[in-house]
Amino acid sequence: MLRQIVEYRANKILYNFIVSNQLLGIAVLPVNICSDVVDTLMCAGMQVRYVDISPCTFCMDEEEVMAWVDKAKLVLYVHTYGIENNPDDFFKRIKERNSDVVIVDDRCLCIPQQVKHSCADVVLFSTGAKKMIDLGSGGMGYICDKWNYENVHEPSGLLLDLDYKVDKNWFNDQYQISMSHKMRLNDIYRKNLPKKIQFPQNYQKWRFNIMVENKNRVLQAIFEDGLFASGHYKPMESGFKMADSLYKHVINLFNDRYYSEEQAIRTCEIINNLN
Repeated sequence: MLRQIVEYRANKILYNFIVSNQLLGIAVLPVNICSDVVDTLMCAGMQVRYVDISPCTFCMDEEEVMAWVDKAKLVLYVHTYGIENNPDDFFKRIKERNSDVVIVDDRCLCIPQQVKHSCADVVLFSTGAKKMIDLGSGGMGYICDKWNYENVHEPSGLLLDLDYKVDKNWFNDQYQISMSHKMRLNDIYRKNLPKKIQFPQNYQKWRFNIMVENKNRVLQAIFEDGLFASGHYKPMESGFKMADSLYKHVINLFNDRYYSEEQAIRTCEIINNLN
């Protein structure tokens, strides 16, 4: 059984979970992860080790993870670019090798939803700024009943100890607004950009992702026109071939409520002029 936890940030749930269960040891992460997650794990007392990204899934390389499983205490799986794949078979494989490994399924770039079953010990969602459903703050987690969970003060100030409640009506309203807007902007990008630079559609919900040879030049031109886009998370360490390549070539095009259809059209024009 899974129980739902709501906090001001998803990382607060992660921190509380680790400290409440006195988890110590090695946490295995994809190398292109949000630095806030790394800071949270380290503040909770864990040692972090990185693995590269699979060229097939753009998520963490499963074989590299398996090489760490006998030594690891925790594996944190990230749904890169918000892909809503089901990694349960991989989680089962980890547990079969080492049943003591704790698995965190980080879906913070995915659409928040109710989870009734998972092979992970913890499932995380976020409604923070720039996430799929942007409420400005908020994290939601589902934790297996066998685990302890207490609200633990984090002394460094990294995580805010704030009470947080979700207004379901507001969430539903923002969901409808966000998804409708994303669909319109994604349609603009899909119709106006070359197919060869577009990611597969199942990677295009959180933002619209493209892969170009001249990433820095494209971003510079977008910024110079008063527009916005971003590279994905910079690898926490260098020397990871696939993660380094993705960071060198991938651009996340904005499709949230802060970006207009006119801006999306102009962004396409800039990219097409340079490719």
